[in-house]
Amino acid sequence: MTRILYITGVLVVFGAVVGAGYFLRAGNNQAPAAPQESAASPFGLPTAPIYQAPAAGGATSTISQQFGVVAENEVVGFFVGPQNTITAVETGGRVVRIADGAQTVISSAPISNIISADFSFDGRLVLVSFGDARAPQYSVFDIDKKTWRPLPENTRRATWSPSDLRIVFFSTSETAASGLSTLDLGNPKALPKVLTRLHQQDLDISWPNPERIFLAEKGAASLLSSVWVFKIKTGELALVLEEELGLDVLWSPVSDHGLVFSADPGGRGGRLSLITGLDTRTNLAITSFPEKCAFAAETKNASTSATSTKTTLTSAPYFICGFPKNYDRFAVFPLPDTYQKRAIYALDDFYKIDATTGDVLPIFVQDEYGLDAEKLSIANSRLFFINRFDHKLYGISLR
Repeated sequence: MTRILYITGVLVVFGAVVGAGYFLRAGNNQAPAAPQESAASPFGLPTAPIYQAPAAGGATSTISQQFGVVAENEVVGFFVGPQNTITAVETGGRVVRIADGAQTVISSAPISNIISADFSFDGRLVLVSFGDARAPQYSVFDIDKKTWRPLPENTRRATWSPSDLRIVFFSTSETAASGLSTLDLGNPKALPKVLTRLHQQDLDISWPNPERIFLAEKGAASLLSSVWVFKIKTGELALVLEEELGLDVLWSPVSDHGLVFSADPGGRGGRLSLITGLDTRTNLAITSFPEKCAFAAETKNASTSATSTKTTLTSAPYFICGFPKNYDRFAVFPLPDTYQKRAIYALDDFYKIDATTGDVLPIFVQDEYGLDAEKLSIANSRLFFINRFDHKLYGISLR
């Protein structure tokens, strides 16, 4: 294990450019081949190497850990259960369950122009947005009852509670300020509860902590954006990040950390930083986008003192990201806009970083396949993500 370099003020690009470099949608460059499906391994992931035989004289696969495609069709969202049972929403709207290498269709109802599919903390419900991205419609699917429940048309930016079946959202109105509201979807008789009213509705909502909701202006390389935290118990709204270019944030559900991407002053390129306790911020020497990361925590032994032999169990927060090995090519583009619009693609290697010590551990480093990860999830000693190249669900063993 090596220690990742933390820096302030100077951005160090991580890794050399390998493979085909970056990919423009309109260009002729091709990504390394995506893995093909194979028989399931004993613990629920296809057995690697998943590799199509090269031409005579070509290189052979060097991938030895278990890795591969988990779902056979394109997906927009997924949930991993404790027994490695995966529930996923496909791009056409079907809801499927994958267990022991077999796939079962739970809902075959088609959904046009699906935008997102996000699962509740326990995987029982899935919140689906679809239609016009500027004013999407929302509907909730109950996995056990196999029923759909539409939400009111004035619902905007809905997202789940981290610990129960409530959602938080903006309820728009032509006669009043937008209401930041919650609704308990576990109670059929529940009515929306307005937490506060704001005169701005084009804010992204994140609810990583039961007591705190974050509100963020949409980031762009040419726009100054800010982030606020709403404290549920007190009703206080406090500024966390103020007027930064290209602002994009991911908050940890397991610790008092967040990852912040901000664009460079010239509007090209940017940097990733770790924020602790809402006020301490440290630039990282390696760069990615928060949407390519996931937080988790693991239990570690810690000595009670320098001289004591006794140990205690502590929760050690960490995050795993797909880090573009071709990130230096990104620096000529406005970020994160160009990446989020899928005008450029990454070639990711995966690293695990201790959020407290900065220690870094390689998770999956290879040059054979085009992996551009988003919507990462860490569960059951495995990393799952959707590959932007083919929109399929992948899994990597962390053992």
